[in-house]
Amino acid sequence: MFRFVLYAGNHLPASTVRIDGWLQASHRDKREGIMELSINKAAEQVKDYRERKGFTTSWENMQEKLMLVVTEVAEASEARRKDDWENFKEEIADTFIRLMDITGSLDIDIESCIIAKMELNENRPHMHDKNA
Repeated sequence: MFRFVLYAGNHLPASTVRIDGWLQASHRDKREGIMELSINKAAEQVKDYRERKGFTTSWENMQEKLMLVVTEVAEASEARRKDDWENFKEEIADTFIRLMDITGSLDIDIESCIIAKMELNENRPHMHDKNA
């Protein structure tokens, strides 16, 4: 089981180390199937991978990159329509990867943005999902 843990300020636990360009869990965590990774570090890793493969993400091609996010969400929606749980999970992961590519490439501190937005939402009344 892998889990993302939000670490403010890019602080990772000591058991997390970089191996072959990807963050890997310690041996103990690997045996237990756990890998903790900050969202900003994950975005940085996606950016590094994309750069090694020779792709470009920048403000100039952002419209295209955003449409690729929309495409992944549409593919997840199609998987849901077909009741294909495995493909649904894969498309949701693709969506996150594309978003992390954008945030990593534009040097957006997405952890701080998420925390700020969650704090803002905490004080808002329910607007859309009346059952929440």
